[in-house]
Amino acid sequence: MGIPPEKKRLTIGKQIGLMRYHFPQLKYRGKGNQLKWVGPLRPRDSSPEYQLHILYTYHLYAPKVFVLDPEIVDNAPHRYADNSLCLYYPKDGSWSPQMSLAKTIVPWTIRWLTFYEVWLVTDKWFGPEAPHN
Repeated sequence: MGIPPEKKRLTIGKQIGLMRYHFPQLKYRGKGNQLKWVGPLRPRDSSPEYQLHILYTYHLYAPKVFVLDPEIVDNAPHRYADNSLCLYYPKDGSWSPQMSLAKTIVPWTIRWLTFYEVWLVTDKWFGPEAPHN
């Protein structure tokens, strides 16, 4: 019978194509099953231009997003130990390999950066939060 279409992972080519179409400023630098994009993203007109590194090991790991410049302050919330951004709660099924990085991870990064900019001024995170142990 095969895997239902809604359960199939997007191909590497489809992920690359969707990213190129929606965010052409992010340049693809991947090789094999290591998908990688680098480039600028500005969440709002008044925001600084953030240099990103998006890494996704196809079929193996969840995508990771790193901000290369300007440097994120050390005590910023919602980051993992490797300084990648915590964009969603992995246990709630928000993201899966069937989803487009360009339609999920990048928009979530824009939201994270917006919440971060507000946090810098208010010291309050206005974005969604999941309980942590």
